[in-house]
Amino acid sequence: MRTNELVVVAIMGVALAASSGCAANMKAGTMERGATLAPEAPPAPLDPHFVDRPGEVWVHARWAWIDHQWVWQPGHHEKAQPGKVWVAGRWERKKNAYEWSDGRWVDERAGHAFAPGHYDHRGSTYVWIMDSWEPQPKLGSVWVPGKWIDGAGGKVFIEGHWVEPTRAQPASLTATRANPAAKPAKPAKPGKPAAKGAKVDGGKKITQR
Repeated sequence: MRTNELVVVAIMGVALAASSGCAANMKAGTMERGATLAPEAPPAPLDPHFVDRPGEVWVHARWAWIDHQWVWQPGHHEKAQPGKVWVAGRWERKKNAYEWSDGRWVDERAGHAFAPGHYDHRGSTYVWIMDSWEPQPKLGSVWVPGKWIDGAGGKVFIEGHWVEPTRAQPASLTATRANPAAKPAKPAKPGKPAAKGAKVDGGKKITQR
């Protein structure tokens, strides 16, 4: 269970203001950085959902402050870098303004799995869940990344979590190991055949007299 603090970045109701003219949409497939300082909090995200792709990382969609208005930037996939994880950029409150911090690549940590930051619902409020490093509880445990699934009331985010070795899914599906898998045990040597004239009862050799 992740215990890091939830940072409230927008209220669902603010999204109504975005559709009334104080924010603009961006064409799909394009992205602008915009200003790094904004005088007000960004609106609620229009579509925070994403789907993982093998060998790629998700760069979250976000709001950019361009020409004195919020402009929605669509998310996209980037090719993963060996030995690195992607830390998403985010808006942070600084006194009476909001400052943008760019996303960046950082080194992996031995014995840990990286849980990327992401948006999630909390009642009527959108919150940004901070990224975190989750220590491996047991040797051989498998990390299952977080993902969006279809729930009864809409999309639901399932947090990333460790699965014990006996319950783990194959790493080739959706999971990754923090440590190399243990070497398989050598097969047991077959037992010697019973000597001629001997009987075998319950695995024990009984010599006839």
